[in-house]
Amino acid sequence: MAVSAYVLINCQGGMVEEVARRILEGRHVKTADTLFGDYDLVAYLEVEEMLDTFSVRRLDEIVTKEIARIKGVVSTNTHIVTTSRDLRELRRRLLGEVDRGKERPRRET
Repeated sequence: MAVSAYVLINCQGGMVEEVARRILEGRHVKTADTLFGDYDLVAYLEVEEMLDTFSVRRLDEIVTKEIARIKGVVSTNTHIVTTSRDLRELRRRLLGEVDRGKERPRRET
């Protein structure tokens, strides 16, 4: 089972595109998106780990040895995903509740 994480990244001025390109070269990085706000990029990673022997060792290696060492990366902030919810799952759950007559009453405005 894969362990997923989001890595928020601050870059040196003018280096965002180069850092994003380099980050995407990593085989565990699935996306690297540019942001407005406190961080310049967010990278989404998936790392194969055995759930019963989970450790963050491999994730730590990827962030500290591959991402943080890229020229132009100033800092990283890593967030491990604990529960993944995709849009299809949310729609299925919502539609399943509506189909079973569990629709919430709408508030009148």
